[in-house]
Amino acid sequence: NGTGRAIAARTDVRKRDHYVRLLDVAQRASPSGCIDVCLFNAGVLGAGVQVLKGNENDWRWVLDVNLFGVLHGLQVFTPAIAKQARPGLIAVTASDRGLDIGGSPGCTASYATSKHGLLGMCESLEGELAAKNLGGQIQLSIMCPGLVASSLWNASKAEEQRLGSDKRTIKYREGQRQFMESLGTSVSDTIDTFLDGVARGQFICDSVPGQAQESFGRRAEYIAGGLMPSDRRLKLTSML
Repeated sequence: NGTGRAIAARTDVRKRDHYVRLLDVAQRASPSGCIDVCLFNAGVLGAGVQVLKGNENDWRWVLDVNLFGVLHGLQVFTPAIAKQARPGLIAVTASDRGLDIGGSPGCTASYATSKHGLLGMCESLEGELAAKNLGGQIQLSIMCPGLVASSLWNASKAEEQRLGSDKRTIKYREGQRQFMESLGTSVSDTIDTFLDGVARGQFICDSVPGQAQESFGRRAEYIAGGLMPSDRRLKLTSML
């Protein structure tokens, strides 16, 4: 009849048993018991967590959410979808920071590290599915958005979810949020572009058409040119 219902299940993506419980909730809610679409989207920015400026707890916080959070989900949901009587879609939100970190040196160290890991993980998963002849059963699509006007930029909100002793005090700047939103692609436009890529069966999907190729092209340029990564970023900064 064109109507549906949504069920919210409180989930800590850092905990595998929460995913096991979530899978059970999803299968029970589905009339067929099947999972048609599975999107792993949880992520934190890790503002200011750099290689030389960021303790182990801060790094583990970002990697536990952005990287291991997806790994837990893939290991729980993928086998379930593989056993279904009908195909399903597994989608993962990575970032163009996983193709080229961009920005000033160190500005997105922990976040970019986690997103590079996601791409490697999903490329490996695609190969594993192909080896098992499951490419037709499971479509795997990775969204690599650029700057998006989302709540990701509210770093203080993410810190509130950490344990008391690990929380960092980050002053939330309304002006910064507005600035990012003014530059970023709207969430609705991002989703529309992503779904278009999914419909075309793409593995890497954009938030803006052609953006993933442009981001990866920056990395390819410094590798092919025998340059240091910062050479390219500093060149871009000087052009602004």
